[in-house]
Amino acid sequence: MTTPRTAPILALLAVAAAVADVAAQTSAAPAPAVTQAPVAAPPAPAPRRVGYLAPGTAPDVVRVLAPPPVEGDSRDAADLTVFRATRRLEGSARWTMAQRDNALGTPALLQAFSCALDAVIAPAEAPALVRLLAQAGVDAGVSSVMGKNTWRRKRPYEREAGAVCLARDEVERLARASPDYPSGHATAAWMAGRLLAEVAPDRATQLLERARTFGESRVVCGVHHVTAVEAGRTTAETVLAALHAVPAFRADMESARDEVSRLRGKARPQAEACAADAAALAERPF
Repeated sequence: MTTPRTAPILALLAVAAAVADVAAQTSAAPAPAVTQAPVAAPPAPAPRRVGYLAPGTAPDVVRVLAPPPVEGDSRDAADLTVFRATRRLEGSARWTMAQRDNALGTPALLQAFSCALDAVIAPAEAPALVRLLAQAGVDAGVSSVMGKNTWRRKRPYEREAGAVCLARDEVERLARASPDYPSGHATAAWMAGRLLAEVAPDRATQLLERARTFGESRVVCGVHHVTAVEAGRTTAETVLAALHAVPAFRADMESARDEVSRLRGKARPQAEACAADAAALAERPF
């Protein structure tokens, strides 16, 4: 029974109930759908380059190589004499070839050795050969960097003024990040030449001659001393001796022989280009 005293209380309760009912309906209502922009997947990391040699199994190139010349000794003086003398080659055909020999990587090396091999081999057609060159190149590169970081010899253009065949930013980058001894390019080229000579032994003379001149391009360019190039060849030979004990290396070598045998004669380099390279290499630069 409602009395005058209880009426206001009941009214307040009714209002509260109504408010609660509205709130319940509001909270129960589904939230409007929000369309989110698709999140772009992060770029896939570049595949890590690996070699054939397990960590810690490569020969100790620091023990194999003779240390670099000491500033002022007879070997150092000979290095600087060659640097000064070869600045005369700026602008020559040999200088242009040295600029071209700055390119590394398996496709670039296959191109550089095409006249010596007397064959143009597309990387896509020779997966075993590409794997052989790339993975052995990684092993050789690791040993080369070990020597560089041990001795940290300055490059010739850091010691004396003289023309260099590379752009200024590349020259500055090399000075910061990659010491002179041993030459990484000479290491890579000699490793590539030795491997190609094993898969095509009838062209060994031409291939190893080109490997030598590729390394000499670093002297012509003014970015390495002669002793660094010689040490690069020794570095490659040291690593190659260890690679022959690795079954995967030997298997790829056999497969690469089959590929090169099949592909030789399919596409040959342009005779005019090879003649121009031969003319550029005819005169010894030092």
